[in-house]
Amino acid sequence: MPASQLRSAPIRSALLTLVAAVAGAAEPAWFANRPADAKNLYGVGVGKEAPTSKSAAQADLVEQLIVSVSSSRETTTAASTKATDGKVEASLAEDYRQQVKSTSDVPFLAGAEVAKQESADGNVYTLLSLERKKFATAALARVADLDRVIGKGPEAQPDPLTGAWVEAARGIVLAASEREILRSILIGQGAAVPDSPVSALEVRRLLGGLVRQPVLELVKPGDSPGVRDALLDCADGLGYTIALKPEEARYRVNVVEKKRMVPIDNESGSRWYKVTITGAVTVTNKATKQVVGSLEASASATSTLSEADGQAKAREALIKKLGDEIRRRLLPIFIADRTENPK
Repeated sequence: MPASQLRSAPIRSALLTLVAAVAGAAEPAWFANRPADAKNLYGVGVGKEAPTSKSAAQADLVEQLIVSVSSSRETTTAASTKATDGKVEASLAEDYRQQVKSTSDVPFLAGAEVAKQESADGNVYTLLSLERKKFATAALARVADLDRVIGKGPEAQPDPLTGAWVEAARGIVLAASEREILRSILIGQGAAVPDSPVSALEVRRLLGGLVRQPVLELVKPGDSPGVRDALLDCADGLGYTIALKPEEARYRVNVVEKKRMVPIDNESGSRWYKVTITGAVTVTNKATKQVVGSLEASASATSTLSEADGQAKAREALIKKLGDEIRRRLLPIFIADRTENPK
């Protein structure tokens, strides 16, 4: 070998090492091009740490399940309306996509496994795989569990209604809604699903009638989008409706949002934005002009991008947190008012 080649060999080796290191800093090829095959479903995610990356991959996997459902299917409708006695009622108001994506415990993803996990450029990339047969088996098992809950039905209606009884009845409504989600996804994956002992629409109709379907007037909802969305997300499951005309409502609901932003300058010289949003709901009986109850929740989020990004994340967290409060406490407020003011 000539001396010039001998001298250049270490240089070429160093260059190849450098190129390999640079290439390793890029995201994995499978992250931008999610694998696809007939046997498995895949989800990809990225985060600063492995658990965060895996959670993102799970959310992406759920998205793959959702998009398999035909957009023309009735159960995927975000909202539909029907006329009853001249009034427009919300029907199937919950968007199935948001229901599944916002569920922290997803029983039918139990068989998901980490197929690949790589670190690059300070991030962790995760590829999650779920065998279609395992998904179908787990989802059908979950459907069977939900059918046992739905089939029991609520116990005899107490007089007056109690918060505990309504909570149990609401559990049946939520079970029926979850079953409809799974039914849609399973059909999208080509699986056969047995009929429910009671249809989801019938369960919703039953509960709505039992609580006399409270009708609400929201005051300036556009000024408090997080609180407004939390109330709208819970409307179908809890059996209340939002009035199209103020005179149709029994309750006036004042919604308020307050935002606080704290800039954080870290040691590297970059700025973070911590945003806290507090949402409040105050319910007033329009006939008696008495406040019958109130709810409040706060949520915070931090963004390295901008205040607007931090605000969007905080508002998304508020919708979930306040929604939990609404599901737990709003119906008992209506029930207590109905007991004291039956007309």
